[in-house]
Amino acid sequence: MSKEIILDTIRDILGKAGFSGKTTWVEGAIPRACVVSEENLSALIGRQGQNLGAFEHLVRVISTKKLPEGEPLTDFILDVNNYRKTHADELITLARMSADRVVSTGRAESLSPMNAFERKIVHTELSTREDLETQSIGTEPNRRVVIKRVSF
Repeated sequence: MSKEIILDTIRDILGKAGFSGKTTWVEGAIPRACVVSEENLSALIGRQGQNLGAFEHLVRVISTKKLPEGEPLTDFILDVNNYRKTHADELITLARMSADRVVSTGRAESLSPMNAFERKIVHTELSTREDLETQSIGTEPNRRVVIKRVSF
């Protein structure tokens, strides 16, 4: 039931904002993803995904209010034209390349400031590397990931 409420809320907001798009639910992604796909939706994404984050938050708030009392909202990530998937893939590539440099030079490397979602992608990607450790430093909006070699 939660899934249908989320999709209906997305469609309703899109329509009221003058946008149209195909909204689908993708199972298998963890967490699941609602994908809106259509041309000319770049305004929904905004600069560095800021509008997309705000849109997702709005969908969460409205969908939660529509649920019967006590029913939890299904966890989801809202994506538009695969922006978040593509961005996550780019972050993973960046994390791997930076990690390889840290191992080869022995010097810690600080990545550019990232939001919490982006930092989590980097931390998760490098968490299996026993030769490295990652740490988030700084305060928002300048919080960043530092990659360091582990001393044995």
